[in-house]
Amino acid sequence: MVYPGPDGPYDSIRWEVFAESLQDYAILQSAGISPDDALLAELKGYDDFPKSEEWIQTTLKNILTHADAAR
Repeated sequence: MVYPGPDGPYDSIRWEVFAESLQDYAILQSAGISPDDALLAELKGYDDFPKSEEWIQTTLKNILTHADAAR
């Protein structure tokens, strides 16, 4: 999962994406968001996943706000 680089090894893109997916899953679990929650309604599948940075940041903010409200 790492490749040689001029200043030492570096992670593969696949590994970086996998690590980010685990972080996203942990955030959803910590916030108590179920897979069928309305906050995730736009997610139909990988092909339809919104990829804009704005959508990602807005959704993360909404999830964290939801988690704070649930406390």
